[in-house]
Amino acid sequence: MTFRRPELAAVQLVGRAPFFRSWAASIRHIPLDGRRNEVVYTLTFRCRPTLLAPLLELGGAGATRAAVQAEESLLRRAYPFHGIPAQGRVCPTRG
Repeated sequence: MTFRRPELAAVQLVGRAPFFRSWAASIRHIPLDGRRNEVVYTLTFRCRPTLLAPLLELGGAGATRAAVQAEESLLRRAYPFHGIPAQGRVCPTRG
């Protein structure tokens, strides 16, 4: 685990977990100017068993995308952006 307040929190799976060959995630806060910030979520995972990995990874990417979008929606309601349009995107990648 890495934690550098306020800009970074990151974790990596170090033990054995069902269906995951590897798993790591981070959240990074980047101040852009006095009124704007960017938050970057990064999630990388590989699944097992090998024969099921493509299907499991596709399902995992879809579930992750839905969870991040739901969290983004909650944050937008909790912290209004004072007329500044917020932009978000989810780009699943395979690590």
